[in-house]
Amino acid sequence: MRKNPVNKPDSSRSLLSKIWGDRNSIPQNIAALSVILLLLGGMLYTFFHPDHKLHPDSLSVRDMWTIITPLVTALFGYLFWGFRKPDCLPHAEE
Repeated sequence: MRKNPVNKPDSSRSLLSKIWGDRNSIPQNIAALSVILLLLGGMLYTFFHPDHKLHPDSLSVRDMWTIITPLVTALFGYLFWGFRKPDCLPHAEE
């Protein structure tokens, strides 16, 4: 009897697929992981950034969040609005 490769037992799945889901949700997983890493990196930089007086060439906390905020906003937009089918979006009246 031949086994169906689609119905693999749960034990053969990788660690990330057990946590994040199947391969159909890879774009969402990458976007969500990126948001987590950006926010975590921003928080770490906020609390452990080099002193701006001692290192004048270092990036200030405000500048770091100025870079991170649009990226996180774009990723949230992709996560929550990027997966809608074109049929469900409102059409412009002609």
